[in-house]
Amino acid sequence: MCGDKVCVFFNAVESIGRLILTSNIQDRTNIYCGEDGVKTLKAEGFSNAFSSLAPLAPINFFTSRFYSAVDIDVEPTERVSVIMVSDTSLGRYSLIDPTTESVQIVGRFRAGVDYISHIVGDVTTSEQGGVSNIKETLEGGEHIYNSISQITPHTEQERVALTQALVGMDYNRFTRTDGSRNHYMWDNATNAESVRCCYEQFPVLEEIYKKHFKITVSNHKIGSFVPLKKAERKVTSQDVLKVLTDYYSQHPPQEVEDIIAEMMNTLRTFGADYVKEKGYNFDKLKSTARQKNCEDLLDSEKAFGYIYKHIKRGDTISVSKANGIVADMVKTLSIPYTKRITTSLLKRYFHFTNTHSKSERRIKIGEPTRANLYNGGQTFQKGV
Repeated sequence: MCGDKVCVFFNAVESIGRLILTSNIQDRTNIYCGEDGVKTLKAEGFSNAFSSLAPLAPINFFTSRFYSAVDIDVEPTERVSVIMVSDTSLGRYSLIDPTTESVQIVGRFRAGVDYISHIVGDVTTSEQGGVSNIKETLEGGEHIYNSISQITPHTEQERVALTQALVGMDYNRFTRTDGSRNHYMWDNATNAESVRCCYEQFPVLEEIYKKHFKITVSNHKIGSFVPLKKAERKVTSQDVLKVLTDYYSQHPPQEVEDIIAEMMNTLRTFGADYVKEKGYNFDKLKSTARQKNCEDLLDSEKAFGYIYKHIKRGDTISVSKANGIVADMVKTLSIPYTKRITTSLLKRYFHFTNTHSKSERRIKIGEPTRANLYNGGQTFQKGV
């Protein structure tokens, strides 16, 4: 490996901290992550933690916030080495999607890179059984959930019992507040399983990368990390029951059951590491979920399909028309985007240059940002 700048993409703030301490590279390192991650790291003495890009250090760590949509500028004469890390022991949250995210990461460096490496832990297996089995599980859960929800309660006690039954179902986290299917959560579950399957066998991962890169494979044994914090006492079921009892004594039983179900859904969705990183702030986690939902929908194949159907490479269109098309896409796909729509949102889908006429602002459409989803705008993504 060589390069004037080393850029490591690893979506685990505490693990980044342990890795830096283990390697004793604090004075040569910058860390780029979310605001809560910055607070966590600075509390542990990492002064060079940032939530927005700053001049790069010799060694730089980036969490998933910087995997896409942000260009990372380096001097033309500087050589860059990119290292991606997927720690299978941390679960889906740290796994880099080799079909999309790895390509997007390399694409952040418009001037190109000299070296690309993806470090992967031991292969992982699960009882999920693949994407097809996940879909069957979801469909089965939806059928039972809908069947139960059709029961008509005749008394207040029956209504409470019905609500408890629905809220207590694992499938409840895949529904919206009105009980209908939450397509984002469905897509998230199938996508997570699809990514996890890439890490079940190294040959599978190798074949995926061969589609984009020329690769070589090597095996290394990595030692243990220096702990970021002192080992904490293991939390027992008695500890949990004590806290739950105190909360139960201060709130109505139904509210307690609802909040526990919501918290379990949050843990299943984000994972324990992410919840810790956010300081256990439940309101902030729910806000983050809404924002993540919006970002995921904007980056979905359906969104790209809609834009690529209505705007084509080489087009010259007015800014108002471009914004109108993006606004129609947001409305059609029910994306909870609340900011004012400008051409900056179109940059997710196309490179373009500004042109002007006497009467209006116009843009010249260049190359699509996801060439693998673009075919000249002749087809339309199914379901849009």
